[in-house]
Amino acid sequence: AALPSSEMYERSFMHRDHVTHIVVTASDFVVTASRDGQVKFWKKGPASCEFVKHFRSHVGAVTGMSASSDGTFLATTCAQDQSLKMYDIVNFDMISMVKLPYQPAACAWVSRKGAADGVVAVSAKDSPSIRLYRARSGSSEPVSENSSVHAAPVRLMAYNSAHHAVVSADERGMV
Repeated sequence: AALPSSEMYERSFMHRDHVTHIVVTASDFVVTASRDGQVKFWKKGPASCEFVKHFRSHVGAVTGMSASSDGTFLATTCAQDQSLKMYDIVNFDMISMVKLPYQPAACAWVSRKGAADGVVAVSAKDSPSIRLYRARSGSSEPVSENSSVHAAPVRLMAYNSAHHAVVSADERGMV
């Protein structure tokens, strides 16, 4: 009930398509992504959420979005444009763009807090492979690849920084 409802607010800050992802970071930011490839950054305050920056990140729906455990970095994937994009959340800047040779699905930051060069895990839409990429390299060559953990494509991944472990689930329900 307390959300603004003026015409200007609806045109300027709202997503024009369905919101597909929402991430709340440890650094007090909220990041939203939509089916039309838009990514929006919001600063969370004590009593409000203020719009900060908008990126036209992908040409299609965002298929994966993940923030680093310290809340400083963000990664997004899109199957339609076959890309992985990484952002510096605090400075509202894109730091890396990787053209992938496959259609990505889920992604997850898999680096400990404060890591100098973060690592992002990306799953493939049509295979059980999970590939790891260095955040700042911009290279489409993965640092590592694993296709033996799952028998079906991985749809969800989440990183637990306290145990330095990733939990993943594939489309057949295997966790």
